[in-house]
Amino acid sequence: MAKVTVAGGCSKEHTSVTFTVTNKGSAQVAAGLKVTLYFNDPSSGGTALKTVATTKALLPGASETLTVTIKLPAAYGGEAFELYVSADDVGDGTGERNECDESNNTARAKVQCTGPG
Repeated sequence: MAKVTVAGGCSKEHTSVTFTVTNKGSAQVAAGLKVTLYFNDPSSGGTALKTVATTKALLPGASETLTVTIKLPAAYGGEAFELYVSADDVGDGTGERNECDESNNTARAKVQCTGPG
């Protein structure tokens, strides 16, 4: 995982997120790698917002950038939060791929949405 940015259009209900998944391993990763976006830290009870899949195979060192719109939790009141993007995550913190290094699958960005709901 390389980078997470929050694009324009952030509101108290939804926001557009752009993230890049990078294969840092030595073997190709097939298309369809699950990636889950979380409202706050998933290891501390963060809420899964959306799970998507990569659309192309990634050779070692290759990347794919995806942009998705996520719906924020109903209780979100505009306070700052951390958005986590977790590669090889089916939506509950578990992965489908056997990797040499499982510690490099998550990126995060601090977000504060203050626009209209």
